[in-house]
Amino acid sequence: MRKNMESVVMQPKTLHLIVAAIVAAFILLAGVMAGMAQVVTPKTIICTTCKNANEWAYKFCINCGAALTAMKETKLVELQHEREAARRKAVADSLAQVHQAEMARRQQAAAQPAKVNGLAPHDSARHDVTTSDASPRPESPKIISTARPLTRAKPDQQPWHKIMLREPAVLPRLFNVPTANVLGSLDIYFTGGGAFGIEKERNFLGRAGLGLGDIAEVEFATQSVINSLQRGSSSLPTSAFKMLIMRERLGLPAVAVALRGTTSWQSLDGSDSTSYFSFETRFTKLYLVASKRVNKVTGHFGIGLTDVRVRNLQSWNFMNGNPGNTYAGELQRNLWAPFGGISIQANPKTQVMLEIEGLPSYEFGEGREYSAKNIKNIWAGVVGVRFYFTNWLAADTGVRYRSDFDGIADANIQANVNLLLPLGRLRTADKTN
Repeated sequence: MRKNMESVVMQPKTLHLIVAAIVAAFILLAGVMAGMAQVVTPKTIICTTCKNANEWAYKFCINCGAALTAMKETKLVELQHEREAARRKAVADSLAQVHQAEMARRQQAAAQPAKVNGLAPHDSARHDVTTSDASPRPESPKIISTARPLTRAKPDQQPWHKIMLREPAVLPRLFNVPTANVLGSLDIYFTGGGAFGIEKERNFLGRAGLGLGDIAEVEFATQSVINSLQRGSSSLPTSAFKMLIMRERLGLPAVAVALRGTTSWQSLDGSDSTSYFSFETRFTKLYLVASKRVNKVTGHFGIGLTDVRVRNLQSWNFMNGNPGNTYAGELQRNLWAPFGGISIQANPKTQVMLEIEGLPSYEFGEGREYSAKNIKNIWAGVVGVRFYFTNWLAADTGVRYRSDFDGIADANIQANVNLLLPLGRLRTADKTN
């Protein structure tokens, strides 16, 4: 009989605890949802370069052409932190409301006459005397918080290809003129193309580069050299090392220095209707280049010193049957030449580029004096565009003209296809994710 009475008395307390827990959970959930709803995805993104407001869907700034992808990611991280802070505040407020409700319930219960096992206070002493196996009065239930410490949520992990190709990669050159930019650490690129003319020039040039530590890069490429009898240019394999001296900062340009040279002695030959000649050559070029951006226009200017060597120079005349002339010595000449170019961001995917540079030329031929004076600079210029099909594939197309051409009919087309793989962004993403 006593057990049945105790079970009947305990049922309202148990029901009260269940109702209190449900109410607390509802308050907590409502607070969290209200806190998360306070932060919404923006409709615009502010360009950090020119402070122009762009629609969120744009990939490039419509004012200065700067890529907006990295700025969007930074903004999303800030929004994530704001959401997390709002959620923490909502949880804290909800727990405070639950605590206040529990304290109010306790105060209300303390104000009412206390009962022990359903007996009034004046009957409790007599009940304790007559009932030998009475159990002690149970303590009021306590709400124990089981919430785990909140930690900062990490940004959503993106697929590797989206991280690597989130924005256009930057080439360290225009058409042929180098810039002060260097490839990012572990970034690589490949370029194939050349100058294609009707008669005087038709060759293929290739490049491959690798970035080292965000301050240097190595490159393997073919370099154009010009000789008089071919009336065109030949391609020689070269390797280069470029290092960044100073990054671009307010009022100052970025500056880089580089050394490029042929890998070994290379054989060249040429002929016309009367003469044939051949020789071996190698050269090394040391240059300094500076780059500065102003709004949508970026200028690149530098100066280079080229050390040109020639040996085993031979010639043959078909008209008089000359058995051949040979210059046994080695010719050497240092050629100074400035170079430069500009690039204009016409729209988010297109750059207009203009450049001019000096190339070594060999003016050897039958009846000419063989000396270092026959080695000189030929000026070559290109004007055209660079178009990004995607963030990793771009094409360069322009018109190329040289100072040794007879007229505009000799101008040719410079065309390159660039494949860019910024693998270093994967390493950076691993550190931030």
